[in-house]
Amino acid sequence: MCRGYQTPSSPSQGKSRKNNTPVDSGGGSRHHHMLQTPPESPPHHHRSETTALLALGSVHQHHINIETEPPDWDLQEGIRYYFQVVLPGRSAEVRSGGHPEFHAKTFHNSRFISQVIGDQISRASKARGMLIQPGHHPAFAGVWTTYSRYLSSSITIVNQHIQDAGGGVGGGGGGGTEWRRVLYGIDQLLVLDIYVERSQWQAHLGAFFEYIRHRGGIAAMLDQPEPPYYCLNHVLAIAINVNTTSPARQQVHGFDDYADDQLVSILESAYSTSMQCPTELYIAMVHISRLRASLAQKQSGKLDKTKVVVVVEQQVRCIFASIARFDADDWAAGPEFKDKRDTVAKVGRIYAIAVRLYGIMTLPPSAVASCVGPASESGSGSGLGAEQPAATHGTLMRAQQRDELLALTRRSWDQLRHTTSLCWPLIVAGVALADGSPEDQDFIESSLLSIWSLPNTSACFITAIRKLRPFWNSGKTGWEDCFDTPLMCVV
Repeated sequence: MCRGYQTPSSPSQGKSRKNNTPVDSGGGSRHHHMLQTPPESPPHHHRSETTALLALGSVHQHHINIETEPPDWDLQEGIRYYFQVVLPGRSAEVRSGGHPEFHAKTFHNSRFISQVIGDQISRASKARGMLIQPGHHPAFAGVWTTYSRYLSSSITIVNQHIQDAGGGVGGGGGGGTEWRRVLYGIDQLLVLDIYVERSQWQAHLGAFFEYIRHRGGIAAMLDQPEPPYYCLNHVLAIAINVNTTSPARQQVHGFDDYADDQLVSILESAYSTSMQCPTELYIAMVHISRLRASLAQKQSGKLDKTKVVVVVEQQVRCIFASIARFDADDWAAGPEFKDKRDTVAKVGRIYAIAVRLYGIMTLPPSAVASCVGPASESGSGSGLGAEQPAATHGTLMRAQQRDELLALTRRSWDQLRHTTSLCWPLIVAGVALADGSPEDQDFIESSLLSIWSLPNTSACFITAIRKLRPFWNSGKTGWEDCFDTPLMCVV
């Protein structure tokens, strides 16, 4: 098996430093997103999976003397692949952002080539309808070897930046802007892992937040004249997402001390097309996940249960009140959405129901029952009274919110079928369908698979989709019966 963290660095990159932080490098924030998002629609021509992989590594398959390769052959082939395969499939909105600056001093060949190979592997996986994993498909062994070599080079580069960065963010420890390159590098390796393997994403997330702490904390980062908002936004959104689909005792805790105003500052600094969740609802997700984790830790301690119940009920009431206050039309009126306001407003309404449903399924039923009652209180139109027994009340609320989410999604599907942002709400609906109809379960599964088939989604997202069917067949209904281990539900 050949994996990125198990192979030595490329000799041309020098000796690898003894630093386990998985990171890459980069220049200014403007140029780090060019290949993070694969094509949003198929290119005008179709390439077979074999053809797609000939660009890198084919010289060995055809037994051509390796000495006949011109300098930077992989880079040149990667650039060709970018312009012939990746770029034609991008939407006009993404394409307008410009191209990577291939001749800039801050451009790192190894990162770019890794991204190209990752895109090739993902496309080949989708063509086969299965994940092409390291060590399981001999025909792709050379491709994985090349990917691992360049990934190792990227890690070496950022380990060098770590050494050069020195001390604090303020500059007292030296290093100039090297610390920015470290953060952008970790973000880039996180993108690669999410897209290609999903084997090291927990290490990347941990390294990112730990490095922020090492540099003085999030307050020091946000106090900079130009905070690294792009990578902060991207990594934070992923961490919030993954905590929802991880057990309460296995959360990402690196941003536990981030205050709401700091979270808002980061989340509103950039626009994400992969998870188009309103900031207010992101904050509600954070509060739900933090409360889940806190309650899981307290279960083993000796506490005054009466006081705990009162405090928890207050927290739950605040969470659901914040969800009820969210106005999708106001959110969609933002200048960044321009002529897409109707579509964006529908996505916002879907997220509001999905976040509320996430809270109903994961927070204590007694606390939820005490504060989510009639429609006038919850804003959900449930019409359910809090006088119901907690268990019954929770089951009824889950079913009502699930049905509302499904109905809204079905009504909007023709307009939103290519919206990758729907993946998380669909996963939430899928868990709520543990005791639902086979027809509804099939709708969720087919909808997720249709999004997975898009060229701008990772082939690895199939691992999240495949969690649902065994869960439905198990007869269990609990959130952590489905997500018994941390799972990345990012496309």
